[in-house]
Amino acid sequence: MRKLNLIYAIRILVIALFFVSCNDFEGEQEIPSYVKVEGFELVENPSLNLNGPQDSSFLTSAITEVAVFVSADGKQNNMGVYTLNEDGTLQLPLLNKGKCTIELEPVVRLNGMNATRAYYVFYTTASDTVVLEEGKTTFIPKKQVSYNVQTSIAKRIFFESTINPFVNAQSLDSAAECRLHILNNKDSVVYGERCGSFYSSSSKDNYKVVTKDSVVGTGNKTMMLELDYCANIPFEVGIYGQASSASQALYISSVRMNANFDAKYKPNDKRNWQKMYITLGKVWANINNQPFKLWFMPVNSANNPEGFVHIDNIKLVTVKQ
Repeated sequence: MRKLNLIYAIRILVIALFFVSCNDFEGEQEIPSYVKVEGFELVENPSLNLNGPQDSSFLTSAITEVAVFVSADGKQNNMGVYTLNEDGTLQLPLLNKGKCTIELEPVVRLNGMNATRAYYVFYTTASDTVVLEEGKTTFIPKKQVSYNVQTSIAKRIFFESTINPFVNAQSLDSAAECRLHILNNKDSVVYGERCGSFYSSSSKDNYKVVTKDSVVGTGNKTMMLELDYCANIPFEVGIYGQASSASQALYISSVRMNANFDAKYKPNDKRNWQKMYITLGKVWANINNQPFKLWFMPVNSANNPEGFVHIDNIKLVTVKQ
């Protein structure tokens, strides 16, 4: 009898909780509308002279997230930052209805890490005016973005010339063959006719290569280094320069790939190329914003006997003065 009474009491409690839960959802419930953005494409800005052609090699990008703003009735709402799907599209629910303007700000991962996602200040913002209906999906076609009018390219290295822009860091004034080679193997090159390549067979085979020419940056905190790479070992990137004519020249690391990097940016054996945005402003401040050179170094800590790093489309992106 006690067991039956217990079962009966439990049933009464479940029924009571059901009615309490139903009461919590009484009242008018808003039905969201949906927006699906078909992706983004980086295109030429014909009003900009960016120290060379804005071709397919120049216009590589890795927009991984987007900041969404919705404007209606004179008010703008920040909807937050959303990660794009694997196919580059984005679908999200909105409580807005009727005519509104949707602004989409491209977001990238600085230095290849999730923790440093940021709106990329050198890209334009895309927008579209749509009419939203509850329960229905509004499609926004692929949006085109470009480098904005504040952009300047202080240096670009695309390896299309047979003249090597790098020398060995340990022998800057020597005629020794540079350990960064210009590669024209069609199985490895994706952009244009050539790319840069350097190799390492063990952890003892780490060395630096440095650009022959110095560069003067602008923009301080907003100065960025863009590059495309394909590698099966980590590598390090930095700047080389002096804080003054009386100071010692320094090799300052900007970023080093390691286990803390997002999986998307780790080295791989599949020879697929990836894009990286590297912040240089704070690093540059270590030499008082003086002229500097870029350096690269393979980091073969796993003793890969066939370690390689291929790089291309190096752009030092700054702001106009």
